[in-house]
Amino acid sequence: MPLRPYLSKINSPTQKNVPYARATPYGQGKAKITMKKFVLFFFFLICWAGLASTAQAQYASPCELFGKVYEVKNPKFAQFLVYEEEYESSADVVVYEEDNWLYCTKPGLWHFVDNIEQSNFTVAFVEDRSLAHFTVYFTDTESFAGCNRR
Repeated sequence: MPLRPYLSKINSPTQKNVPYARATPYGQGKAKITMKKFVLFFFFLICWAGLASTAQAQYASPCELFGKVYEVKNPKFAQFLVYEEEYESSADVVVYEEDNWLYCTKPGLWHFVDNIEQSNFTVAFVEDRSLAHFTVYFTDTESFAGCNRR
């Protein structure tokens, strides 16, 4: 067996017209093709990982939430799980339910909408406080609305 089998294919009398033999001495052409495939695969893998990381949930602070809210019945589809407190002093956020969404310009001012496409964020109210991301208390006075966290 020759030391360099690729040279024996080039020099053999039966296989004179081997198309890849002359174009790829020492097998470098195949290595380049394989390397290109590897680089492309690695590039797409990095792009896919980048897209997958941006698709993860990004939780905002409850003190930054205001605007249009959609209430989801299934907690799996909500961005935030919320527990409704009985007392204002123990709630993380004091919420005033605004009638007009244009006036929801500061934290704690929420306007509930009927369509999920119109909402800024979605919430689901849970019965167990330990499952909630934060707690809210609904007030009747707009000036009391805001963040209660210290």
